[in-house]
Amino acid sequence: MSLIVLWMTLASAQAGTAVWLGGSPDPSLTPGDSPKTAVQVAAAPVFGDADAAAVENLAAELSACRPLLDEFDGELAIRQRLSRALDAVEMVRADDVDVVWQALLLEGLAVHRYFPDVGVPEAARAGAVRMVAGRAENQPWLDAIALRPDRILSDLDMPDEASRLAFQELRARVFLLAPVSVRVTHLPDGAALVVDGSPATGDRARMLPGLHRITVEVDGRVHMRETRVLAPGAAEDLAYRAVGRELLDLAEALAAADTSLALPAAVVTTLNTLEGPVSLVVEGKRGPRRFVVEGGVATEAKVERARESSDGPALVVSGGLGWVYDGDYLLQNAAAGAPETAATVNAASGVVGVGGEVPLGPVVVGAGADVVAPFGDWHTLPSGDQEHRLRLHPHAAVGWGPLRATVGWWSPWHVAAGLRGTVPLGGGFGLTGAYVHGFGIARTHDTGETFTPAASRVGWVGATWRWGGQG
Repeated sequence: MSLIVLWMTLASAQAGTAVWLGGSPDPSLTPGDSPKTAVQVAAAPVFGDADAAAVENLAAELSACRPLLDEFDGELAIRQRLSRALDAVEMVRADDVDVVWQALLLEGLAVHRYFPDVGVPEAARAGAVRMVAGRAENQPWLDAIALRPDRILSDLDMPDEASRLAFQELRARVFLLAPVSVRVTHLPDGAALVVDGSPATGDRARMLPGLHRITVEVDGRVHMRETRVLAPGAAEDLAYRAVGRELLDLAEALAAADTSLALPAAVVTTLNTLEGPVSLVVEGKRGPRRFVVEGGVATEAKVERARESSDGPALVVSGGLGWVYDGDYLLQNAAAGAPETAATVNAASGVVGVGGEVPLGPVVVGAGADVVAPFGDWHTLPSGDQEHRLRLHPHAAVGWGPLRATVGWWSPWHVAAGLRGTVPLGGGFGLTGAYVHGFGIARTHDTGETFTPAASRVGWVGATWRWGGQG
């Protein structure tokens, strides 16, 4: 089995990604590459059902946690429940800002009441603080201030005057810190940078330090989402990544290109996240065209359809592990003490095979032989004056594509019919599986007695390697 794993590793080591910009992916046109559609490699991270459910859950948790302020150690439960609910909110729309702010406010109040001195080690271990400018600060309140810097607390928001004063003192300290900024590079025309539910002007936004949820929207649909905790003075650049629809927009330009095309930076950023080498496939006037992406340029490469056995003669070698059933294992060895158990008539087996194939139009014909070696103590059969363990299966084959039907001999007493198939892995290697059914042939002994062999079956899976088939 280790040899099979090695073969599979070697075959997949050269695999890249072929992105199909239209039409149904055809793996035979990009042998060895993983075929994917544009949407599969760059689905737009829209605001979906999971996002809506996260906001709804946060609102429910906020309502459920308010009464816990009056319970013993209720602050810990508030902290745990709201922190978990807030982590699930990856995107903030304008309508969601208030519920997120209220949740941060309540969680921060729980931290303030349970850890009056947020500088104590216990607060840090509980994840309730963030170090800002060398000082431990109440983390939820920091993020609440960063989310709504213009919001002034009222006694309705926080009835306790001492806690309200502590929040306002923190707010004053935050406003003295260096602001932060986020810029999205390669922002497409018509796109809007949105930070915490508020649109920015152009491709850059300035905020207070803290946690921020950043999105890029095109025609009202989210095309990018990020969450960042920004320290004072941070200026972060985020590279915009093209989504599936923007990749598909390249199809027409690629189909009309002579031999190469410079790709937009946002497209290159997306393609750089894929397993290389990366190629783009489009439908041209004379069939599919394949472009290999390197250094931001897509250069046309020859389309070489993966050739199958129907292209020319081929030699096929295979090996694997299988299972054999034969009732005669018991019948022929009972006198020697073979037990009447299922294990006597069933056996794990090693299998090796070799064969050749030749195309006849769309059909493939061939011949070969398999050798099956059962492993058990009682899995031998008589042949003349000798006992033999190896079971031979010479056969003829006919098929189409990866499937073959076989007919032949299944030693020592059966005519065999079977079916086998192969899944190509590239580089001539593949995975194979086969099943053969043996029909016993009645034989007359010298004594005049007729012996009808029991049915016999064998199946196996393994690896295969083919040489040729490329003529």
